[in-house]
Amino acid sequence: MTHSALRALFDPRGVMVIGASASPEKLGAVMAASLQTSGLPLARVNPRASTDGFVNSAADAARQIAAAGGSPDLAVICVPAIATATALRDCAAAGATAALVCSGGFSEIGPEGTEIEDRVREELARSGMRLVGPNTSGFFAPVRRLIASFVPGAHNVAAGPVGVVAASGGVNHMLAFRLSAQGIGVSLGIGIGTGIDVGHADVLHHLAEDEQTRVIALHLESCDDGPALLAAVRAAAERKPVVALVVGRNNVAEFARSHTGALATSWRTTRSVLAQAGAVVVDDEEQLISAVIGLSAGRIAATAHPGVALITGQAGPGLLIADELASRKVELPTLSEPTRRRLGGAAAATDLSGQPCRHRTTRPELPRSDRRGVRR
Repeated sequence: MTHSALRALFDPRGVMVIGASASPEKLGAVMAASLQTSGLPLARVNPRASTDGFVNSAADAARQIAAAGGSPDLAVICVPAIATATALRDCAAAGATAALVCSGGFSEIGPEGTEIEDRVREELARSGMRLVGPNTSGFFAPVRRLIASFVPGAHNVAAGPVGVVAASGGVNHMLAFRLSAQGIGVSLGIGIGTGIDVGHADVLHHLAEDEQTRVIALHLESCDDGPALLAAVRAAAERKPVVALVVGRNNVAEFARSHTGALATSWRTTRSVLAQAGAVVVDDEEQLISAVIGLSAGRIAATAHPGVALITGQAGPGLLIADELASRKVELPTLSEPTRRRLGGAAAATDLSGQPCRHRTTRPELPRSDRRGVRR
């Protein structure tokens, strides 16, 4: 997998919206309005639309985009599930090489949806198109002003160094919104959805080569191809930090199946494998956000025996941190005597605010009721 393999998805030269609508509340209208801000050549396809600004077919859309100096690389499919395979065939014939399908109604609803999904898979195999979805709220690349999302506020996600690869479109947007609120923007954010074609591993390979991305946030609900995911995480982690959050600590298989048609994976096994591949594995979204923000500034060289220096002004909080580090097999190295003397001298020369002590040479006397536990 190379960076160019997903270029048509994340850096297209033109976009066509299949099923665009003049009704502003409909999906096709919302997606077309979002994509309009990219400045790319954009064509709206709806054979039943009678107003100006629409074309009748994917072939007409390709000609319109070409006339504007672009190429119909990306097709955003906003039609019912049953019409998706036909729409993909028409778009491939018109020159599209990538597609986004947001709608549901595929394998997650049962046998009828599985049959529809199988026809989509057959069309992808025939045409060679790459597809994100179905059952996702889309993706966005703020660095390129490309917003292929129907979620309100997606345009407010700031451009930055974090690549977000989430199983859920909702989680993708939540993480992006929170990172933006913390002043750390996003290079690419994508919700994999059902993931019948483009999956986590594909996007990880893409982000590993993306110069705009310095750290990757990975959210997993299930894993269909463990070896591929392991290889992708290992390859990405060699070049930049990968922070991973795995869903499934408890039994949520039925919920996962109704969400995207996938079965939740073994939580412990997946976390262990991801850690062995070089990912920083976290327990919840709060830790994910914190780790991504910290690692966006860089990371130290990897070592088999990482050591942490703990500097604390109070013993109690320091013991809590030391206990947590020990449970994670992180060593607190024993400081050499010269280092201890230097630290002791520095501590004696500063007050609690970090300012030099010029007048106080002894610890101030506290009221008797406050003496107990002073050092803690």
